[in-house]
Amino acid sequence: EAATVAALRSTLDDPDPAIHLFPWDGHDAAPDSPEMTAFVERVTTGPTGFLVYQSRGRSPTMTRQLLIQAAGNVFAGLILAGVLCGLGTTCLWRGATTGAALGAFAWSTILIPYWNWYRFPGAFVTAALVSSVVGWALAGLVIGAVLARADKMEHN
Repeated sequence: EAATVAALRSTLDDPDPAIHLFPWDGHDAAPDSPEMTAFVERVTTGPTGFLVYQSRGRSPTMTRQLLIQAAGNVFAGLILAGVLCGLGTTCLWRGATTGAALGAFAWSTILIPYWNWYRFPGAFVTAALVSSVVGWALAGLVIGAVLARADKMEHN
């Protein structure tokens, strides 16, 4: 870790968070140029990588990140509730299947490209699929139950 951090600090002097893909030099080279040939060789032989780099540290306390994650999950839950209301869903099963489908949709639009383009490990991508589908199926189940109860109360 110490050697990697020292190398990053000596070469990446950007105070703002940034994403670095490597190797990089071939993105604007002509197809038959020596630069492109060298780029293809570096990509083929490796290493390749995707680095999210922040030159400044931060507190190891996770309070802020947990609050942002919770807000994001509540926002996504409201979207799911809106979809279920739009479908006229007052059924637990439909809530669960719709939640699972939206979880799979979100996963496929983000994690498949990460796996395909940036070579995120298959185990990571698979775990994210399970987390997204199961988590949003359970959220859909709960939201479906709440909507079903509200529908019963409205009709009584």
